[in-house]
Amino acid sequence: MRSKSAMTEAQWTKIARLLPASRHNRQMVEAVLYREFTGQSLAEVSEAFGIAKVRLHQWQHAIAAELPQIMATLKLEPASPHARTRGGHRPSYHNNPEMLAAIVAIRMRDFRAALRSR
Repeated sequence: MRSKSAMTEAQWTKIARLLPASRHNRQMVEAVLYREFTGQSLAEVSEAFGIAKVRLHQWQHAIAAELPQIMATLKLEPASPHARTRGGHRPSYHNNPEMLAAIVAIRMRDFRAALRSR
């Protein structure tokens, strides 16, 4: 599970004005952005962020209209269709907790690096 915000205060200020008033929860927005950036499934992102899948899905749906503009404002590219993991198939590394933790850490590092380079 992540420990601190990946976005800077300046980045959050820029995108907060694009969000519906009821959707100013930084952790949830970052989880949705992380999912869009990495292409990970709801289950993987909910595990990485410690958020229930249903809640994450609700937030993804609630900010779907604003998501392209938010991604553009942050200069983040969405994951390619080939990188996306959707549906019931879970990669074999989910059976190895150490490997899963390492992969999540690498993806989070890449997400943070992408935000920092903008």
